[in-house]
Amino acid sequence: MARIPKPFVVRQRPDTKTYSLTLNVECGLPGNICNNWYRKSFRHLPEELASYRNPKNKSMAEEATLKLIEFLRKKQEKDISFKIRTENITVGEWLKRNAKLELIQQKAFPFLIFHGTAEEAMKFYEVILPSAKIESIIRFEKGQRGDEGKVMNGILSFMGQKIMLMDMQADYDCPSFNWATSFYLECKSVKEFDAVFNGLAKGGVVMMKEEPFMQFRKVAWVTDKFGVTWQPVLV
Repeated sequence: MARIPKPFVVRQRPDTKTYSLTLNVECGLPGNICNNWYRKSFRHLPEELASYRNPKNKSMAEEATLKLIEFLRKKQEKDISFKIRTENITVGEWLKRNAKLELIQQKAFPFLIFHGTAEEAMKFYEVILPSAKIESIIRFEKGQRGDEGKVMNGILSFMGQKIMLMDMQADYDCPSFNWATSFYLECKSVKEFDAVFNGLAKGGVVMMKEEPFMQFRKVAWVTDKFGVTWQPVLV
């Protein structure tokens, strides 16, 4: 049985001995919903999951939870609602609001330091990398230890992962990137590989042209115009 991902937890109710699904809301959330939780009986599962509404044991309840998670992802979580204190929202809306508690909780983030071009790099990667999105940008303000208006902390998501970026103030001798560290990208199609490779190579340096290697149909090594190195591969 696959492990139930956070924030979903299966619990047995001590009064009725029935199983329920809990959505744990942990720290890091806005004030009024911090450290709260919601519990819903499996009997409220949608019609498509009716056969899972009455799990007889924890194993069956966990299986029902995994089916529900799969259902939520496919249906974009629009049809199942719950209450956090006095506010009724859908599960999907809750997950969107609280991106820090996604089903895959990333604990280690690559952190890239730029010489004043972090925002330009984020916009560049958002166009080129699969499913890329600029999640947030916090800028240096007047009086802070950084160049006013530049990126203090930026978060970029792509391919189910997140990286952080920032600008180092101009009077610091921050070392440049080099190819000893690179991002390995598994592309799912020839079209995706070509788009990633050609996009990253524009204005950059191709260290290794695309070619078959071992079990891979295509492998390449490219340093983009910001000095960041990437290894796109096509399995």
